[in-house]
Amino acid sequence: MGRVSIAVCCFLFLIAVVGVPLVFHIRANRPLDTPCHENHSVALSNPIFHENGSIENDGDLYPSGHHFTLNGTHRGCLCMLHPCVRKCCDKDEYYVRVPGSRAKCVHNPEPSPFENFSLPVHEAPGKRVDVDRDHFRLLYGDVCSPGKYILDPEDEGDQHYLLVDGRINFMDSDHLEVSNYCLESMNGSDEIRTFVCLPDSAGDEVTRAQQLLYPLGMIISMPCLLITIVVYSILPALRNLHGKCLVCQCTCLLLTYIGLTIAYLKGGVLEDCWCVFIAFMIQFTFLAGSFWLNVMSFDIWWSFSGRRPARWGKKGMDHKKFLLYSLYAWGMPLVIVTISVAIDLAPSIPDSIIKPDFGKAKCWFAEWKAALLYFYIPSGVILVHNLYMFVSTALTLHSYTKKGREKVRFYLYLKLFIVMGLNWTLDILSFLIGGPESFWLVTDLCNTLQGLAIFFFFVCKSDVLQKLKLHLCPSWSLRKSQEYSNSVSTCGDETKTEIDILALKTLDDDEKNKYKN
Repeated sequence: MGRVSIAVCCFLFLIAVVGVPLVFHIRANRPLDTPCHENHSVALSNPIFHENGSIENDGDLYPSGHHFTLNGTHRGCLCMLHPCVRKCCDKDEYYVRVPGSRAKCVHNPEPSPFENFSLPVHEAPGKRVDVDRDHFRLLYGDVCSPGKYILDPEDEGDQHYLLVDGRINFMDSDHLEVSNYCLESMNGSDEIRTFVCLPDSAGDEVTRAQQLLYPLGMIISMPCLLITIVVYSILPALRNLHGKCLVCQCTCLLLTYIGLTIAYLKGGVLEDCWCVFIAFMIQFTFLAGSFWLNVMSFDIWWSFSGRRPARWGKKGMDHKKFLLYSLYAWGMPLVIVTISVAIDLAPSIPDSIIKPDFGKAKCWFAEWKAALLYFYIPSGVILVHNLYMFVSTALTLHSYTKKGREKVRFYLYLKLFIVMGLNWTLDILSFLIGGPESFWLVTDLCNTLQGLAIFFFFVCKSDVLQKLKLHLCPSWSLRKSQEYSNSVSTCGDETKTEIDILALKTLDDDEKNKYKN
């Protein structure tokens, strides 16, 4: 009943911590009932109100239905009156990019190239037209909240042109509205470059739920993982081979969550060097976590396979086994990440080779091909291998009736594999087959709560909690055991001796000796 109560409490805790903020977040971010999007409007600094409901501002007349008030500021739907394009920086600024950092807006002492706006304008694919100099009106400021990337005019896939209505059109007929791109000059050049916003459907409830729930789920998991690491590190009885492997696996998952949370919350404003570092850290720690789960799967499979040499089962061999396991579980991800770093950063690598391109578009892989090659394929191979070992172990488990502790460990690892392996498998499937994000929302959220599941399976156990109580309050626990033993002494010496032995079974070696004396 104790574990059931803990499970119910955890469930209610999740509802309170996750559900309530989600409701308030979605309600606070509902789309406003305005005649145009805020990013398609301008603030009216000198409004003149007319009796017919129109507003005049700096020579532009906004009829009724073409203006609105937001947070006490009057705004006019400029793009409903004229074709608009957006300038990334303010009117008297341009982009300057220093190697190793993202482009920043700085004051432009020279005449702006936007004063003689000369980008080619097309009416239709391949049909260029001449427009008046004041055909487009400029909106100012970067609205790409999740980040943006620059289009390369030399790249065939980035070929684009500006339409007369202010939209950007690509060769594949895909269009970008004015709120999904901006134009700017770089380092004082007269050439105007196009920057495309990373996908952001902040008005979509599913995406808003992801932006809130994913970091929140990881923030809930992080203290659970930290507690698990501390408990399995301080208790002598748990500092065995399996406890050490679990600590390494939890450490990897904790670092992965830290990196992902930073990427989710601050990815759009991180400097390039930090963004690349976070991406490589996530790649390494996630892969290392997969390999440590593979180590635990292998160790339990080897125990039941009958192929393990007798000398490897001795307690003195645990240290050597852990060193070998560490060499494998830390070394393999290090090899993969080293290859990724070399290919991504070495200038001599030809463009024909698939590169991770960390930091180019976001703090992760720029293209799905790179993610598949450097991340999902290694993870998938490990998951398939783990599945084989667990199935093989389960099929032979019934013939090992004498290995009680091994069975308990197997079932613990099986739960761990189901929680982590199944979630990672679904994550790979979501990457491969795609589909609506709402379909994968639950599985992705479960991925962020793996730390909570590990805490429940490996810490919220009666024997672990008893060991923890004895370690933190040994005198109190010893006194309670003594009182309980004395309370049943009337049942006879034989009964008392049995109860004394039961009490001693829960104590560490030092406490047992004290009690015996």
